[in-house]
Amino acid sequence: MRERVVLLAPVMSRLDHVRPALHRLSKIDDKDVDVRLIPLQNHTNSKLQIFCDFLKKQTSYGTLPGSHTVELIPTKDDFLMSNNWFSNWNLFLHSMSPLLLNESGKNRSLVILLSETIPTGIILASSIATLTIPNVRLIEFPVGYDLNSQGDNFDPSRQIMEQMIEFQTWTGAGIREPIIELASKAEVLKVLDIIRELAELKAIPSKDNELNNLSLEVLKVSEIKDKLNAKEFSQNKSKKTSPNILSNRLKVLRKNLIIEKVSGKAAYRITETGLVVSGLLSNANQ
Repeated sequence: MRERVVLLAPVMSRLDHVRPALHRLSKIDDKDVDVRLIPLQNHTNSKLQIFCDFLKKQTSYGTLPGSHTVELIPTKDDFLMSNNWFSNWNLFLHSMSPLLLNESGKNRSLVILLSETIPTGIILASSIATLTIPNVRLIEFPVGYDLNSQGDNFDPSRQIMEQMIEFQTWTGAGIREPIIELASKAEVLKVLDIIRELAELKAIPSKDNELNNLSLEVLKVSEIKDKLNAKEFSQNKSKKTSPNILSNRLKVLRKNLIIEKVSGKAAYRITETGLVVSGLLSNANQ
């Protein structure tokens, strides 16, 4: 049975990306799609309704596998999204959240369709909303064939629907779950703070790390232990974390993909996910 998802398409002026998104989700991802077109400018409502009717006709003719719906959701005249793109789109997304529940009470996936014409505030609000709204994907499609495409992405033989760009989200990158778990583990967060601090101290003077990429720095377990014990001693001379306890806390960080083991060494690196989580939860237990 195909999963049903909601495709939320904020529209500023161009519509080139909407049909490739619907076709991609239907033909390649095997989803039944509820398309929801959101005009960001009220004066586009009439033309957007024409496009909406066209899409309905296309799906009713059975040109796509599965079952799909298309609906225009005009914003109220007294609610101007442009007054504050970030805040108003954030409010709109959370008003949509209850509508994502299916008959069994579980959340359907929400796919937000972005484009280069969408205001930055809407893109930022969409990204942050993935922290609080489960099962959110952020996707984009190139408009036409972009000669400035990076690497091997320029390929005229591929259909637009095959050129989908999917962005990492707070949920998709495994950030939401570690935050929830680690926020209740003060002692593990102390170890994470030490790891972040050591990575920063090593990266800055490193001649082999010109970009100061913290995730490149190798951190020995002995270094982590010494730094942690020194900090604990300054706070409470009778308290000291044993090697076994430290090992267990490192396992928690490793399980949540915050750190990764360096092959063949008693050492770790902080991951890209770890950089985000450590930044968000820095000193959260103090």
